Amino acid sequence: MSASLPREGIMGLESSLDLGRPPHLRSRPEKVTAGFCPAKYPSVAILALAIASSALPAAAVAAPYAYSLSGDQFVRMMSHPAELNSVQYMDREKAYSYLDGARDSGEGRVWCDVNVLKTADMAYDLAHEIAKMAPAERKKNASLLLLDLLHRKYPCRPAGGRQ
Repeated sequence: MSASLPREGIMGLESSLDLGRPPHLRSRPEKVTAGFCPAKYPSVAILALAIASSALPAAAVAAPYAYSLSGDQFVRMMSHPAELNSVQYMDREKAYSYLDGARDSGEGRVWCDVNVLKTADMAYDLAHEIAKMAPAERKKNASLLLLDLLHRKYPCRPAGGRQ
């Protein structure tokens, strides 16, 4: 004869094996956690949050103009050979995207699109124009240089219409 355990298991607790039940329904031992509980000390939690959030403006100042390019950088990104490796391909795509952003920011105000060139053709043309500039000029923000070139090449009529 086999001895059977009471239904409550050893020492009056439900058996932790619960072999007859699916895993998600088996009993689990109560978790004991050590550490800080924000619900018990809300003022400390608020203070910690205030300290952490005060560091955010300092982090934002650490990298101003993170996505800006100089004219030299734009020219370099567009000056790769015809056969591109993956890094050169990504550089060129970033330059295209940068030009698209500059185009979008001034289209209809600073310059007017005449639907002559696509981004790729325009990027090579504008990179060639920037490369001809003086070294001090090429160190300026590429978006300003691009907008200036777009304004010269594709000006808008004074009334805001297209030419």
